Amino acid sequence: MLPFKLVYSDAYYLPIGEHVFPAEKYRRIRDRLLASGVAEAKDFLEPQPATDQEFCWFTNQSMCTS
Repeated sequence: MLPFKLVYSDAYYLPIGEHVFPAEKYRRIRDRLLASGVAEAKDFLEPQPATDQEFCWFTNQSMCTS
């Protein structure tokens, strides 16, 4: 078990084709960490969608209210 958590989700995979940062590499990294024993499944957290309030804070949208 790692002393920190890793973030990964298959739900966020977006195949964008040939690109300098292919989306496939993130799944491969996760798979390699699991296969090599460096990480266990419980070391991974699945991200949740941002709330409206979080989105407004992050994007600094003037139309959002506090």
